[in-house]
Amino acid sequence: MERAELDQWKSREVARLLALVEAERRYYQDLVASLPTGLLIVSNELEVISANRAFRRAFGYTREGLLGKDVSEVLPGCGVAAGITEVLEGRSPRSVLEWDAPVGKRFRITAVALRGWEGEYDREALLVLEQQRCSGFAQLA
Repeated sequence: MERAELDQWKSREVARLLALVEAERRYYQDLVASLPTGLLIVSNELEVISANRAFRRAFGYTREGLLGKDVSEVLPGCGVAAGITEVLEGRSPRSVLEWDAPVGKRFRITAVALRGWEGEYDREALLVLEQQRCSGFAQLA
């Protein structure tokens, strides 16, 4: 089967495909935004690229106030930068650490590498922040 030439595509077909791609992008964007777990995406320069609503609410950030900040400034005192670097350089598949946040809560931070938006060699890190809670069993022990 021969590959279709770009000039053979009808504008209506292209518009339909673009609408489908946009609908799918919005779906996944809304899905990530509504997760109750805080998510942070960090560039290979350790700057914040994106954060979901749960993260921004938990730490009192606006989207504009967070973008471009160094991750060590956003998550102070936890040494997360070293773990992210290890993951981005491929020395570890993931990094997990515990962090006592300035907001008075304890979090488990898991960092994993992602292929960046620009391509295979552009790496980013996804940080998942889960608030640690004592279970009833742990309190009784």
